[in-house]
Amino acid sequence: MGRFNWLEADKSKKDTGEGRSGQHGDSEPGPVDAASTKRNIEPDGEISRFGRTSTFDGVVFDSMHFKREGFAAYEACDFERALLNFSKCLSENNNDEEAWVYQIISQIHIGKQDDSLTWAKRAYGFFGDSADIQSLLGLCLALNGNCAEGMTHSDAALAKKKPGFFVWMARGEIILNSGTMNNAFVCFKNASAFRVTSGSKNLDFEIAMALSRAKKYSLALSHFKKAIQAGLCNPFIYVKVGEINEKLEFFEESEFYYRLATDLDNSFRPANEGFARVREHNTFFAKLFRAIANMFNSKKTRKNDPET
Repeated sequence: MGRFNWLEADKSKKDTGEGRSGQHGDSEPGPVDAASTKRNIEPDGEISRFGRTSTFDGVVFDSMHFKREGFAAYEACDFERALLNFSKCLSENNNDEEAWVYQIISQIHIGKQDDSLTWAKRAYGFFGDSADIQSLLGLCLALNGNCAEGMTHSDAALAKKKPGFFVWMARGEIILNSGTMNNAFVCFKNASAFRVTSGSKNLDFEIAMALSRAKKYSLALSHFKKAIQAGLCNPFIYVKVGEINEKLEFFEESEFYYRLATDLDNSFRPANEGFARVREHNTFFAKLFRAIANMFNSKKTRKNDPET
């Protein structure tokens, strides 16, 4: 993990990321004064230990620029690009707690659970008073198989009495991984009370991702479709719906969603691979054999059912 050596909290820096997530309020960050931003110099005049701020064609490539790019990518469900930009943001301003939050969440969404735990532990070392960061640490622990310790961190985050969107969303998913469905949805409902921006403004999508990771596929499918109906349409979400339909053996619907993803981006590899995979299940003979197998399974079930 040597490439993360630059991630050291510099408490002398100001946190320019405040104002986006639920507990920080809803104000947007103010415009950057390009005239006061110089290479390797923060806008307030402090020398940045890690910053590589530069200006090109009137655009200031500082931490706020990369953060805005990260949020735009997150909203488009392009989590690889979001990850890259939040990392660049942190290289300019490593004291931006919110960039750490979304860096961790982006890693979770693309399935990099080992990396997400590494980053969450590092972030918690810098922001031990943050309920968001401690909640996400708990979630990363749960996703890496340690639900008990994860819940301990979630309890401690709640005890800070700084409730917010990520505190409740993370707790809900930790509970999901412990197998208690109703209590998880109580947490998701609590999360909905906090207005947030960026991709997490679509609560159904975030819930669907949590349900999908917990292998609650039928429920996840329902929430993904709600998110699509609300206007969240991109290759990533179509592939997720295609993958779940494939797991549930709804191959025709799966092929339909993979095709939607390739129509939007014909270079999106997961969509192309998924489409090729389910096409094999949608040939005439594959459908015929599947129908015959389902018929025999149905008869066998009725025969073994004492009530029939």
